[in-house]
Amino acid sequence: MILNRDNIGSLLFESCDKMNVYLSIEQKDMLEKYSSYIKHWNNIYNITSIKNTFDIVTNHIIDSISVLPSLDKLSIKKNINICDVGSGAGLPGIILSIMRPDWNIFCVESIGKKTAFMRQAIGVLNLSNLKIIQSRVESLHGYKFDILISRAFSSLKNFVLLSKHLVDSEGLICAMKGKIPEEEILEFSDIKDLYIDNIEILKVPNLKAQRCLIIIKKIVNSNL
Repeated sequence: MILNRDNIGSLLFESCDKMNVYLSIEQKDMLEKYSSYIKHWNNIYNITSIKNTFDIVTNHIIDSISVLPSLDKLSIKKNINICDVGSGAGLPGIILSIMRPDWNIFCVESIGKKTAFMRQAIGVLNLSNLKIIQSRVESLHGYKFDILISRAFSSLKNFVLLSKHLVDSEGLICAMKGKIPEEEILEFSDIKDLYIDNIEILKVPNLKAQRCLIIIKKIVNSNL
């Protein structure tokens, strides 16, 4: 499908409606601008392997939006602090920043060209609630977050082991995955101080592949 500015907006509105996510005209404009910006940078710096506009909108933007109903239920306070681990091109971090301006979003990424892209995007999109941190997550200290989230970052066990020191005592770790990763879940069972609280199936319009969100909590009285 070939998209122009008009039908990108229609695709975003229709998809958000199907996911029961409110999308304002201002947010729609920002998401359109982000899709154009990521495509422009892709031509030079190869920020993401997906090049086609329809696939950028569907596989990246709408896919990232699909996690919002779950995060809205998990967010027990207004000014929540969320860390996107291995953010890449800002997915889902930049999308969360656009869609939830009252959340504080931190994108952690170790690759320079990707952090440069995200910093430029902050200026282009005027995102005051977004901070970019260039670091390997295991080397990052001095922060505590309410929610850690990752999208296609690493195996479930590796993601948790590398980043669990960053989650608040009552915080959550959320892993966006494709099909429910049975082998990764089995491997995760070796970790004794956290447990899988829930696995939610994510509905992504126009995407045939399966998506899920694995929600992990700290065991009470466990010291991460």
